[in-house]
Amino acid sequence: MSLLRSNAPAELDALYHEVQASGETRVVVYSSTVDTEFEPLWLEFQKDYPQLRVVYMMVTASQIMSRMAAERATGNHMGDVLIQPVDVLPELKKGSYLTAYVPPTIGGLDERLRDPQGYMHYGLYKLYGVAYNTRLIHSDDVPRRLQDVLEPRWREQFSYVQPLGPVGNTDAALATLWRDSRVTRDDLDQLRQAGNYAFPEAGISYVAQGRQSLNLWAYLPPLARQHELGAPVAISFPAELSTLVPYGIAVTAQTPHANAARLLTAWLFSERGQRALAERSYMLGTQPGAPVPRFFPNDLLQNPTFHMTSPPDELLEQMKRLRPVFADVFLAPKRA
Repeated sequence: MSLLRSNAPAELDALYHEVQASGETRVVVYSSTVDTEFEPLWLEFQKDYPQLRVVYMMVTASQIMSRMAAERATGNHMGDVLIQPVDVLPELKKGSYLTAYVPPTIGGLDERLRDPQGYMHYGLYKLYGVAYNTRLIHSDDVPRRLQDVLEPRWREQFSYVQPLGPVGNTDAALATLWRDSRVTRDDLDQLRQAGNYAFPEAGISYVAQGRQSLNLWAYLPPLARQHELGAPVAISFPAELSTLVPYGIAVTAQTPHANAARLLTAWLFSERGQRALAERSYMLGTQPGAPVPRFFPNDLLQNPTFHMTSPPDELLEQMKRLRPVFADVFLAPKRA
């Protein structure tokens, strides 16, 4: 078998040699994303390294700590690479569940997206906008600000992911708007009264079926799948109702496939991996010049009115500070 593949980034040759020398044939990934979103990405990786198989397991942010603790306690280590949101990897680092690794492909990655000790690096953003039913709403009528959504016409016509749940997109979006003084406690109370909770897939399905008009902070990959199936859904990215949630990539402390783990991690930061994130999984790579996925407006990131999320460490602190407010508002029942 020839060592080099036509699509394989050359800077990964040495890592590939180590994989071959070790005889490793798989790499196990734990992330909080449903497998249909990452599967096309793994297929691209396996085109470059067909003797390596990516084994993917969905382990949510609320499950990952107990999963890693159980593996440590039993000595049955399975996970190699973690791809987890901004509020997860720092806690795993504190628990010594990660090993330091700086990929050779990290290049010009913003210093704010790197862990100073090398335990994690933020390689992608998940993208969230406003999903709407194209049979019920014209694109010009899509709300542009949170205050627009609170108008009587939208009451009970929209859903969003509950803050403090297993998915942190709403938390990150509201923390960013709060940072910029674009949302108040009263706005949050009104949001709780006017809308309904739904997980990402369900909220988009409700819109596709016409059961609701809007899904706030809608996750791009499942919407893209619904659109490709012909459902009457579209997504808009208003500057004040869009958010990027950074996801970090890390190698576990007891990885059973250390060489394959380093290879996959480095590949994700390579030009090819960053392109595959956009083209195959509808995510935005964090490397300078990373391509944007379909449906995401190329000019949004340069829009001065776009409320860009803070760097991971700062965003995490902003989310923590708002947890008591979120608990008081969003864990309470709606008022009659």
